[in-house]
Amino acid sequence: MCVRVFLAVIVVFACSSVANAQVPAFDDLLRGDANNDFQVSIADSSYVTNWLFRSGSPPPCVKAADVNDDGRVDLADSSYLNHYLFMGGPMPPPPFPMCGGDPTADNLTCYNSAC
Repeated sequence: MCVRVFLAVIVVFACSSVANAQVPAFDDLLRGDANNDFQVSIADSSYVTNWLFRSGSPPPCVKAADVNDDGRVDLADSSYLNHYLFMGGPMPPPPFPMCGGDPTADNLTCYNSAC
């Protein structure tokens, strides 16, 4: 019993130490790649919708999930991507279809990018 309590204390301490560590932000991203698999597909649209409405995991690079580049991630991003993929809608803004820096300043983060 004492060993379990001791291990739990170590895990809690380790998690709080990692949470407070500074994580470098990525400069390069692929707009639309919400699930960070280096592809832009319906899976990315589903990932965003699951995060927004079903308490799914947040995108590793929230900035990449901002498909329409309006500075926020919402249902419009999922719709924009589906319109592009299946209805011949406009391509997502740069950086797309290749990795690159986001030319638009916003408050969205990117801590893990497939790029």
